[in-house]
Amino acid sequence: MAFIFLLRILFILYELGYKKSIEKLGGICMKKIVIYTSDNCQFCHMAKDWLKENNFEFEEKNISEDKEAMLDLRKQGFAGVPVIFVDDEVILGFNQEKLEKALGL
Repeated sequence: MAFIFLLRILFILYELGYKKSIEKLGGICMKKIVIYTSDNCQFCHMAKDWLKENNFEFEEKNISEDKEAMLDLRKQGFAGVPVIFVDDEVILGFNQEKLEKALGL
């Protein structure tokens, strides 16, 4: 019960503009992570594995299986994968240092 109460307080603070402070509390990441991948991409698998190992939730858009995702990626001017969006920041390829910085680690 106390945990739910704490989550509600954190959500309210987040909505009030205390985003950066809350993101750093206890490793909580409230950033939206979207990763465009393909089935045969080694760096895509590495990026997804790293995110999972570090307990980050993310949305995967696999261009091998989802034609709409492929068209969306191309419309944004990208030709290869992985392309990782952390909120509004774009990371091309699997670059652990850039990911850590974008995620506040």
